Amino acid sequence: MEPDADKLVACDIGQLNPTNGKFGKAKQLSFDSGEVKVDTMPLIAQLGRPVQVLPVDLNKDGKTDYLVCEFGYMTGSLSWYENKGNRSWQRHVLRALPGAIKVYIRDEKP
Repeated sequence: MEPDADKLVACDIGQLNPTNGKFGKAKQLSFDSGEVKVDTMPLIAQLGRPVQVLPVDLNKDGKTDYLVCEFGYMTGSLSWYENKGNRSWQRHVLRALPGAIKVYIRDEKP
């Protein structure tokens, strides 16, 4: 789980055993009167065994994008999902290989 403004983003791996299936999801959780509420509609669905979903504004447009590590089995990737608004996403593959399990954001200032 990762903090995202006043909510949390949860990474749902979908199926624990290695698979090339796209059963994983990124879900949003909120707090209401001391109870945790899981949003009924996933933020991003059909992910291949995601092991990390990190909220970050990569293109500096003021919208939260997501970096996603999909471990998969024989397939997987490191991708970022650009927020197009209204829960619409454009996927950008940074590396089309399984194996990424953790990403770090570092802003280099000149």
